[in-house]
Amino acid sequence: MQTPSPAPIEYVSNLKRALIYGQINEKDFYPFSPMASSRSFLSSTVKGTQTIIDQTYRAWAYGQMSSAIVQDPSLLSQNDSFGGPAPSDFVDDLRRSLLYGGLTYTDLGGFYIPPYQATFWRNFTTFQTLNHGTGIPLTCTRSGSASYIGSDGQMKIAQVNEPRFDFDPVTLECKGLLCEVSRKNFVLNSSTGSTQTMALVSGDYTLSFYGTGTVTLTGTASGTSTGAGAFPTRSTLTFTATTGNVIATVSGTVQYMQIESGTFASSWIPTGSTVSANDTRAQDRIESSSVGLLPSVFNNNQGTLYASFIQYQTTLQRAGFINFRANGQNFYCLQTQSSGLNSDNYELNKRPGGVALETVCRNLTPASPSTVYKLAGAYNNPTSDFRLFQNGSNVGTIITQNTLLPSSISRVQIGRTADSASVHGWLREVSYMPTALSDTDLADLTT
Repeated sequence: MQTPSPAPIEYVSNLKRALIYGQINEKDFYPFSPMASSRSFLSSTVKGTQTIIDQTYRAWAYGQMSSAIVQDPSLLSQNDSFGGPAPSDFVDDLRRSLLYGGLTYTDLGGFYIPPYQATFWRNFTTFQTLNHGTGIPLTCTRSGSASYIGSDGQMKIAQVNEPRFDFDPVTLECKGLLCEVSRKNFVLNSSTGSTQTMALVSGDYTLSFYGTGTVTLTGTASGTSTGAGAFPTRSTLTFTATTGNVIATVSGTVQYMQIESGTFASSWIPTGSTVSANDTRAQDRIESSSVGLLPSVFNNNQGTLYASFIQYQTTLQRAGFINFRANGQNFYCLQTQSSGLNSDNYELNKRPGGVALETVCRNLTPASPSTVYKLAGAYNNPTSDFRLFQNGSNVGTIITQNTLLPSSISRVQIGRTADSASVHGWLREVSYMPTALSDTDLADLTT
């Protein structure tokens, strides 16, 4: 979008007046924010006018406004207000422009406001890059290629160390950053399914494919799956095998066929005509390099971790969402737990050195593959205050406490725990605030 000239002084004046008098604030400037409607008190469902959109863009493009001014309106003096609050119709129109996506980060160049002054923040559904927002850089490490659905709704292959921003093949909406554990596809020539025999050991497996054909299992496992339709309609069947040969008999159209260990289907793993290392998809490892965290980024005494995500299994597996760590013995982490005392919980964990975990958790019914979960955990070590909010509600129960603190926190990991258990799904947004947010803000953040 070209900017023919700076925004009119009257427009910039109104924008400054709205900030000074608290008619708008930094929360109103979250582009595409699903929370904006609860913060903006719109008087109309009509989208903002193109004039408001264009002039806001011009004001930022020409440096008449900046993110610093929005974050701290006290940088403006009363002399900048030109005589009182901005007209209500101006404020409503601006808020509607922000709420309905008329204004975006792209429109405003490098302007953005991280939520709650976060020192680490990524929104993968909006940006589809690892490094944007605030905080130290991230890298993706994966030893092989892996599949995902592109923005055009078609199957794509990500190359070695390439992150996967996965899209819904029907709505074409970005689901988030896809993070998975290592899985092997036992099917050869999996692009187009064919009848074949596989040697499996005892355990649970999942068959998946696209198409209208049928796959029948015989041998040391049994079951039949009839396809419900062509791509992107995926059919799955979970079965139990004993050690020995399993014969998969294919009839009709079967595409992107997969048999993998586990009770749910992961992304398709391409295979060839012979068994090779390419039959196994490596784990996605998303993290910062071990360069240390500045005190301005991380606060060992108090802070808040936040993650928005979708998991695609029907029961909780051990998985991490956002993890600030030194090593496996010193970390703060938002995660799920799959076994032991805290089985099937979402948790905020703190581990100082080799002592036991200090955990805030809540028992949870099995996760829904279609549900967006928003989880925030606040810790305040001096006051032994630990709180966990999920989708707007306080769900935390303190399990254990100690007075020791993790030491030498040096890196950020997302999509996995300190011991590398992966999220099995999509990370939509992650952030870290170096203060323990209030209950009101935690509820707002996770709603």
